[in-house]
Amino acid sequence: MRLVFSLDVEEEGLFSGSYEREPRGLRNVALLRRLEWVTRDFGVPLTLLATWPVFSDPARADLLRGLRDDLGAEIGAHLHPWNTPPFSPEDRGAPSASRLPAPLLARKLETLCEAARACSGVRPVSFRMGRWDFTEAVRDALPGAGIRVDSSVQPLAAPPAGTEHFLDWGDPRPLATKNGVLLEAPLTVVPLSEAVARGVSALRGVLPRAALTAFARLGRVSVQPVWHALPAMKLAANLHARRGGRVLVMFLHSSELLPGANPRLSTQRDVDALLAKIRLFLEWLAREHGLEGRRLGDLAPE
Repeated sequence: MRLVFSLDVEEEGLFSGSYEREPRGLRNVALLRRLEWVTRDFGVPLTLLATWPVFSDPARADLLRGLRDDLGAEIGAHLHPWNTPPFSPEDRGAPSASRLPAPLLARKLETLCEAARACSGVRPVSFRMGRWDFTEAVRDALPGAGIRVDSSVQPLAAPPAGTEHFLDWGDPRPLATKNGVLLEAPLTVVPLSEAVARGVSALRGVLPRAALTAFARLGRVSVQPVWHALPAMKLAANLHARRGGRVLVMFLHSSELLPGANPRLSTQRDVDALLAKIRLFLEWLAREHGLEGRRLGDLAPE
């Protein structure tokens, strides 16, 4: 089984309920070094999808380059439109990409990709949109910016405005845009029952919110270590393999390595337990399915 271990490398404040142009802090980025064992012990390179504030900080950019040089990590792009220039009244707060004019969105994407190039020396080929806000405008802008692989789709979840990817679970696959073809690599989130998932999707317009919440809690599992317990992660991998899947896409927010930055991980003990769970999952995956590490950009030729 191939595994992509991706990280949204970003400023603190993700779980604060506010979206600010000036980042609250970047302390968490240095904690990426706590994941070096993922590569050294299991041969799984890290895919570092970083925001503009991270690229713009010399010390944090230097750390990303160090992880690339020492461990073969990939440096990709992660767009937070609310704090990526150029700025406009239309991007205050936490704007949906569907409300941003396409030219403004394209300029923000170019700013981000140029910052990534200044950091790593090459244009990024992998991308994830902030808040899973993968609208048609975002999709169509990516090929022109040189992006070849996107991982902005969270299946089986209520989408932000202007997006619809509820049923898009499974392995990476080509995705046509107005400006070329992308490879879409969705997060590995799978339904316990494919038939039930399709039924929920068909009825989402009339189902009460409580039913959708119950499905999200009880009807799906994933290999995402903050979202699910270890048994559910194993079940997700087994179901994916049974349905013909060959690629798992896992993710973390870099801020989840900082105690207190995520309410679920309020203490150092919580963070240590998260890392221990990831290690146990990788050991199990290597034993039961074989384990081949891939960077997100490595998937493009396939």
